[in-house]
Amino acid sequence: MLERPACLQILVRTPYRRSQLVAVQQVKVIRPMKITAGILLMRLTRAGSLQILLVRSKAVRWSLPKGKVRRGEALAAAARRELNEETQLTCHERLVPLGYVENAKRTERFYCYQARCGEDEMPLASAEVQAARFVSLPTAAKMLHKYQLPIIESLLCLFKLTRKTEQSKS
Repeated sequence: MLERPACLQILVRTPYRRSQLVAVQQVKVIRPMKITAGILLMRLTRAGSLQILLVRSKAVRWSLPKGKVRRGEALAAAARRELNEETQLTCHERLVPLGYVENAKRTERFYCYQARCGEDEMPLASAEVQAARFVSLPTAAKMLHKYQLPIIESLLCLFKLTRKTEQSKS
């Protein structure tokens, strides 16, 4: 097993144009951010309440269906693929981009899209997730990872705008 050196020596160019070795005590390793994409799939019940789809993987917390974007894959295509892999649901609707959020450690950037599905569509848990189900917005806010909560807020704003537009047309 390799041991980490106590200090690292790097070559630095000084203002006098002479190079010299300088000892650096700590070097922060910058890791690339993991890029993920997913779909906030929502449905309107007959009672008029809004529900969104959540999945629970091996982790304890619930999440929106999402996963890593493959090299060369479009974000929207990755979001559709992950939804199908995790819940066996296929989304043929146009995806509305909601933006992205980053987790607290800034190791993951999650690009989220919004789509609707019919009330009779039911998700099935797959090998990747332990459970998948539709829940109301207040319940989702309690169950979700904290860093994903701004996505729910974006959805509420979009939903209110859509409702106002539909009411003004009728």
